[in-house]
Amino acid sequence: GKLMMQTINIHDYIRPLIAYRNDGKDYYPDGRFLGTCFFIDNKGTAITCAHIIEDLKENEELFSYDIEKKENIKVNIIYTHDTDDFALCSMPVNNNKFLVLKYKQVVLGRDVMSYGFLNGGIIDQTIKVDYRVMKGHISRINGECKPSFRSKQLLETSYPSLSGFSGAPVFDEKTLEVYGMLFGNIESSIEVFSFTDVSANEPYKESVHRIIELGVAHTSDTLV
Repeated sequence: GKLMMQTINIHDYIRPLIAYRNDGKDYYPDGRFLGTCFFIDNKGTAITCAHIIEDLKENEELFSYDIEKKENIKVNIIYTHDTDDFALCSMPVNNNKFLVLKYKQVVLGRDVMSYGFLNGGIIDQTIKVDYRVMKGHISRINGECKPSFRSKQLLETSYPSLSGFSGAPVFDEKTLEVYGMLFGNIESSIEVFSFTDVSANEPYKESVHRIIELGVAHTSDTLV
């Protein structure tokens, strides 16, 4: 369950987000996994996607899971952007480790990675969290945002944003500098087969394409 990079435990920087129902007295053990967040300062401030916050139901409250201590931590929602898909939250932790948002221009083709969490299902009335790492490069920058993308400016990764990776950082493995935060995917295609028949009166062409998913992320300069 641990990912070590340069002897650094990445769990100190990135946390899963889970919703628990509140019956007025206590929190039920069967939580609902929502996504990922990561710390951006040493005072417990974290950043995630607004659609994660918006997915909370009236009878639910947001928690994070401390993997080392194996305990849930209440998450306080500070701010949800009115139009863009990001939000700020905080946890009652002090002198925590954090990732640095890099505001300089991102270089096309730069190697990056994302670390996030997936829903492992409910086992023995306890929600389980799976860990995943995706590696690749920045395949597009400063792309025009479709109306469906709640972002002012985005970058595209050569790997997809897996289910549960919303709120995961796109960062440099060596420096731990964050270039963006994943919030969704965009589809592209690759032609894998093409056939043209010119023997008929009218030429006939048939082609087969494979759909691929590419991750889309807010650039760091648009997050705070």
